Amino acid sequence: MGTYDYTFIPENDIDFVPTPDELKNLQKFLETVSPHLDAGVTEERKLFESGFLSEGITCPFCGAEVDGHWWSQAVTDSETDNQFADLDIVMPCCKKATTLDRLNYPWPIGFARFSVYISTAQAPDFDDDQAALLLPKIERRIGRKMKIIVEKY
Repeated sequence: MGTYDYTFIPENDIDFVPTPDELKNLQKFLETVSPHLDAGVTEERKLFESGFLSEGITCPFCGAEVDGHWWSQAVTDSETDNQFADLDIVMPCCKKATTLDRLNYPWPIGFARFSVYISTAQAPDFDDDQAALLLPKIERRIGRKMKIIVEKY
């Protein structure tokens, strides 16, 4: 069995950052669940993805499969140019404007400044069931809908 990283990020709220009190209270709660759970905030947006590269991504307008090299370059450009501050893209298939986070992905992906993280490398007993049970508890403490991104190594 491989190593899994579980990252919880806000759903549909890329720039959400909990207040200092919310973050402190959440961290206290997380410590009661596992000493390996960590909540963090970054200045810039980060990309969180499942590690399945760029296969199977489709256009939200016409449904065409997105070329993996095009997607990789769009992500690299957005990160290099502005640390994901601008996710705007024009789809090569139908020339319609959208954003990187609005493409149809076959696996969980997201951009965020706030995240909660745990790895089975440090917590080998943590699994999908525990993540599913933890999700609503995190949501209640910060007042935001969250999603789970699982990356396997």
